[in-house]
Amino acid sequence: MAGWTEGELDTIARTDELEIAPRREDGGRHGPTPIWVVRDGDDLYVRAYRGRAGSWFRAAVTVGQGHIRYDRAYVEPMLTGTAREAMLRLVPR
Repeated sequence: MAGWTEGELDTIARTDELEIAPRREDGGRHGPTPIWVVRDGDDLYVRAYRGRAGSWFRAAVTVGQGHIRYDRAYVEPMLTGTAREAMLRLVPR
């Protein structure tokens, strides 16, 4: 199971915010939404400002795929089964 590289983790952790664009059920992408990210060891966490009611959060949970953008680089797909287990997990709080 592939995970984030140390370089990716360091770059993302130094970034003030990311843009997240979950995939829609029709295969398109929602527009990018700025979010904060926190690194904990080899994992990355984001939080939905509006909680479970946030449109990007609902789309990410429903479809399970999307993109994040940081420093002009893309990581895709962000929410595959592999990513949820070992990379970027969305955690509502």
